[in-house]
Amino acid sequence: MSATMETFEDALADLKAMKGIRASAIITRDGLLVTGNVPPEMHVESFAAMAATMSSAAEVSMSELGQGIPKHVIAKSDDARIITMGAGLKTLLVVIADPATKLDPIIGKMKEAADKIKKAASVT
Repeated sequence: MSATMETFEDALADLKAMKGIRASAIITRDGLLVTGNVPPEMHVESFAAMAATMSSAAEVSMSELGQGIPKHVIAKSDDARIITMGAGLKTLLVVIADPATKLDPIIGKMKEAADKIKKAASVT
């Protein structure tokens, strides 16, 4: 395993250790899976594609409205929350969390993970 992939896996392991996080993945902005920590029943290719689409739509919308680029995007249902965050020029970090889990600690941990991912990706 390359040092970059090892860093990616470590970042996802840190997220998995948090209470309330069900799944996490690093995906390309085009919607392809780089690596992930997702349950086997989840269709990871669709998950990656839809998360990238959600993030891209939010970025375009905010930009078109002159409101800058979003720091993260959150989709919330009664069953879960999906949070996407940029993790470099070409990658996104995506987390699925329980709906009752507090967002601030998750977003804080995601920022730490995104910084690790961004650094590791810039080395290659």
